[in-house]
Amino acid sequence: MLPEFYDRFKKEYQDTLCELKTLFMRKAGEGASVGDLSVFQQRIIDTCTSFENTWLTEDCPITKAFEDICEELYLLSEGDKEASGRIERLLDNAVDLFDRSQDREERKLAIALIEKNEERYLKEWLEYHLLMGADHFYVYDHGSTDGSMEILQPYIAQGIIELFQVEGEYLPTQIRVYNDALKRSGYSSRYLAFIDTDEFLVPMKHDKVTDAIDYIFRSYEDTPFKAVGSCAAGGIGVNWRVYGSSGHQTPAEGLVIEEYHHRGPDDLMINSHIKTICKPLAVKQIVNPHFAIYEPGYWCISEHGSLIPGPFFYDSKGDILRLNHYYVKSEQEYMSRRLNFKRSEAGRQRIQTEEEVKRTNEVEDNVIKRFLPALKEAMYK
Repeated sequence: MLPEFYDRFKKEYQDTLCELKTLFMRKAGEGASVGDLSVFQQRIIDTCTSFENTWLTEDCPITKAFEDICEELYLLSEGDKEASGRIERLLDNAVDLFDRSQDREERKLAIALIEKNEERYLKEWLEYHLLMGADHFYVYDHGSTDGSMEILQPYIAQGIIELFQVEGEYLPTQIRVYNDALKRSGYSSRYLAFIDTDEFLVPMKHDKVTDAIDYIFRSYEDTPFKAVGSCAAGGIGVNWRVYGSSGHQTPAEGLVIEEYHHRGPDDLMINSHIKTICKPLAVKQIVNPHFAIYEPGYWCISEHGSLIPGPFFYDSKGDILRLNHYYVKSEQEYMSRRLNFKRSEAGRQRIQTEEEVKRTNEVEDNVIKRFLPALKEAMYK
């Protein structure tokens, strides 16, 4: 949990427990009736619900502690006199439970990813974004049958990845898991990005993506727009630069960022797509893989502070932060995806014409290769 929230939540939590214990001791000392115990139980339930709604403690040991207290209150109402002492101990233990269950670690950038059978590319994608400042990943596996789990396991063991198994049609499942990651990251990560394994965030003037994000938010934190008035920046829309095959007919042997170095021109229509990096608490809901609905007073901005009202932005310079999208890769891989394309995955087919595919090789662009030495060191250590 981010430090500024940790201290506030801890004080509220401990003050509430103190109040609850005082109330219970008074009721128990007075020989509480079943009605009194029922009222106190409802108070416990309301407190637990409030913490879940405000501080996102669902599936947390704190919630389990309140559930145990409610169970003991029921036993007390049924005549189990020893339950009173157990309730006192549970309330006492719950005070110390906070420090044991809430991590005070500062997470700068979390990434939400839904993936399926990406064994070939997962490690490169993870190590690259760790170099770029990402420090946590919510990975939703959509039924992989390859070696993806073996690739992910060391990162899970280190606490870098939280892994979830999901199923269902791809696009609605993607929206659902993005909203799940949004909720999970609310108080624990300063920024949250929603990208895929064929997308690499690239800082153009900074050494890390997190530095570029800080720079953009710091520069355009509060900006007046004619359309919406003054607003706070809640998210950044990062435009694609879509890469082609770079002449590879079959899957390349080397790393993606090394082998694929030709892309489409800046004005290629497909490059108008954005992906979102947001402040989690500024977002109300993810409604599209590319865009979010923000809380009142917050909006999505471009790298240069322009208002972005939807999933497209047509004036991207890509000179501070961009998203290299290695959509095509080798001709063999591209054709395989097209042949296996399903209507239920319509949201995944971005390039609509063969003419656009051909244009993705027009511009040679090696800007990301400045990170290649560090990436190789991380990959093969």
